[in-house]
Amino acid sequence: MDINPLDIIFETTPIGSGEQYMLDELNVYNTRKQRYDKLPKEIDSLNEYLGKNRQAYIFCHPRIYESLKELLLNTEIFEEILNEVSKR
Repeated sequence: MDINPLDIIFETTPIGSGEQYMLDELNVYNTRKQRYDKLPKEIDSLNEYLGKNRQAYIFCHPRIYESLKELLLNTEIFEEILNEVSKR
């Protein structure tokens, strides 16, 4: 089976475990009001959530789903892949 470069995509949440972006000084431009406003509290909450709940995602093309699923049932291979992805 040929696998193309975008047939399998590994992704993690954008920040590492326990890490948070410093957003205190960040302002966002409000196009409706034509001015800069402070960052909404929801963004800070999302930043905190991502720092505490890091996750990895695997996306794949439907034609290789079953093969990939079988491969990932081998916990050693799955852990090796997740460890490699988490380094990035």
